Amino acid sequence: MSTSVTESGATGNQPSESIITATGAAYAAGRPGGRRRRSSGLPPWQEAPHPVMQALKGLVLFLIAFTMIFPIVYVIAVSFSSARDVTAGGLILFPKNPTLEAYQSILRGGIVVRALWVSIGVTLGGTLVNIIMTTLLAYGLSRPGVPGRRFVLALVLFTLLFGPGLI
Repeated sequence: MSTSVTESGATGNQPSESIITATGAAYAAGRPGGRRRRSSGLPPWQEAPHPVMQALKGLVLFLIAFTMIFPIVYVIAVSFSSARDVTAGGLILFPKNPTLEAYQSILRGGIVVRALWVSIGVTLGGTLVNIIMTTLLAYGLSRPGVPGRRFVLALVLFTLLFGPGLI
């Protein structure tokens, strides 16, 4: 828009006649680009959702949640069922005779208990080493006179560009 006098004699920030004819009545009505407003005058995200679409979205979300939660519930239910009920077949959602036999046989000893203790040791040791190393790195980076400080900081920040799943 210009402030000069146009063909139609309009001055200031008013659109010229050629612009009105080029974009049509939508521009003249104050809607640039010819976009229509909805009947309520609200943007689409502020309007009340249609009941059918709301029900459809709810159904889709329920199906997604069900497909994610059902296997977890099934494994937990089978873990509390007796061996006879599991080998009999069928779907087990609620154990008929709940028992802790499966957990007792796993934790009696052997390779599972050893693996559990190894996992606990690795987790605690790794956490301790991580805390010590990051504390030392943070102290070194916080001092302004340390040689190579900017380079090391750039290396640390570079690793933040990649997510853990990518590496």
